[in-house]
Amino acid sequence: MGFLVSAAVTDTGELYCWGEGSKGQQGTGDTQDALVPHKLLSDIKTVSAGYDHMAAAANDGSLYTWGDNTQGQLGDGTTAAAYTPKKVLDNVKEVSCGHYFTAAVTADGDLYCWGCNDSGQLGDGTKFQRNTPKKIMSGIEHVSATSSASCAAVGNDGTLYTFGANDFGQLGFPPNGDVLSPKLLSGNVADAAAGQYYSAFITTGGTLYTFGRNTFGQLGCGSTINQTEPTKIMSGAASVRAGFNHCAAVGKNGTMLIWGNNSAGCLGNGSTADRLIPQPLSILSERLWGDVDNDGSVNINDVTAIQQHIAELGSPDREGLLAGDVNGNGKTNIEDATEI
Repeated sequence: MGFLVSAAVTDTGELYCWGEGSKGQQGTGDTQDALVPHKLLSDIKTVSAGYDHMAAAANDGSLYTWGDNTQGQLGDGTTAAAYTPKKVLDNVKEVSCGHYFTAAVTADGDLYCWGCNDSGQLGDGTKFQRNTPKKIMSGIEHVSATSSASCAAVGNDGTLYTFGANDFGQLGFPPNGDVLSPKLLSGNVADAAAGQYYSAFITTGGTLYTFGRNTFGQLGCGSTINQTEPTKIMSGAASVRAGFNHCAAVGKNGTMLIWGNNSAGCLGNGSTADRLIPQPLSILSERLWGDVDNDGSVNINDVTAIQQHIAELGSPDREGLLAGDVNGNGKTNIEDATEI
């Protein structure tokens, strides 16, 4: 899900969208809002939503983008909005939309970025806007673009690279200006996520680290003090996703933990008080024991299944419990849906 817009991919590959359409986000050829989900594309593998633009990768690797394009974030070589999906890249396995920029990983492990680059978030060594996809590096498995003008990429060897804005240490290094090219932060990384000016990653051994802005306790370190370097939070973690100012993780035993900002009850614990350390979401304890989606392992797909359970329970979460993509605006690409 994105800013006032949502999208989801069914298990048969059908892409549905709904919500605001003022910039063409609905992909229907006009600027009308959609009050109910409508089918837009078929044979889709994954979708991501940025501030006012969308991107979807098909099973054959074709990448389609549509919506606002004022910063070249659609990657079609122009800055004109697209009111229907346009193909811009081939062989794509993952895409992540940030705030006016986009990042994608091909099946060969090549990372491409394009769009707004005012803080070096494209990682190409400059601050020049790119209106077409620009190859940044190879050997990448996963990428997360954020609303805080930064990006994180996990290599297929477990290395973690970060680049872009670093106002609060969200790249994992003490703030010293923008980072214009991918900078190695850590090795042995199994999962990573980025929220609004903060980030998190889990090592292959299951240790969760967080860093960056901590106004609401979203780092889970027991305080509201910003952390400009990775801070160890817990062991035994299997997956993590970052919302706008709150964070969630699933333990290897299947327990879901959540912490940070709790406006409108978005932590789902029956209160609106912020939580400064990870706390189990007890209301779902019986549903969270192990492999929720029965795919053979405890992973982020189980978080997606958990999110569906929360919707069934009527959670008042207005930001979205599990943002992806982390995107910081909260964008998290959680397989089929991303919350910004």
